[in-house]
Amino acid sequence: MTDVDLLRRALREIPAESFAELDLAQMMATGARIRRRRRTLVGGGVVVTTAVVLFAAVAAGQLTHDVPSPAQPPPSAPIEEPVAAPLGDVVPTGIHDARGELVFYFVRVTAPELPKVAFGIASGHRTPSGKLVPGIVDNDTSRPALEPGFHPIMGGNSETGVFVPAFGYFVGDAARIDAVVSGKLVQARCARWSEDPSVTAFWFPPGLVPSADLLTRPIAYNALGKPLAR
Repeated sequence: MTDVDLLRRALREIPAESFAELDLAQMMATGARIRRRRRTLVGGGVVVTTAVVLFAAVAAGQLTHDVPSPAQPPPSAPIEEPVAAPLGDVVPTGIHDARGELVFYFVRVTAPELPKVAFGIASGHRTPSGKLVPGIVDNDTSRPALEPGFHPIMGGNSETGVFVPAFGYFVGDAARIDAVVSGKLVQARCARWSEDPSVTAFWFPPGLVPSADLLTRPIAYNALGKPLAR
């Protein structure tokens, strides 16, 4: 008998042990559990992945806080404006406040609309240490600085942080300058400019003139009491 014959005989024989009938319902239930388990694992994988991402974000935030940022340069000190050099003597007033003694002085003024030689009168303070602290400058922009008469009056307010009396300058041989405030005659304090005696700096006592708006137009008089050109 050949090998082929033996094989054919074996296939025709009935097996000694029979297999149980297949349970299709059980197989489908088992398959469903396998599928659910797989989805759960996939979902768990998403959760794990999300947790990893969140952990990485938190860790990055911690690293950002832990790693020192580049040192910022210290704030630069405020640049002080240069004080215009006084032209001639600085005039003390005897008026003192938190900044020192109030003073007035003349300074050179340059602007495109002004003549090459122009000046103005400035307020300022002399500190106890002798330093000159500038305030505001009053200069004429509508006519020459040396034209006879009164030039703009400023002050009478706290524009610089402290009260500055109403002040200005007059060009001419003035010996006295008066104005009327609330019906009362008030005399200004006067000082001739050391660089040009024809120019007179003046200011009104702050206790008598609390605001420049209360002043009537001043009048200047010469030594003989004659009114001068305004």
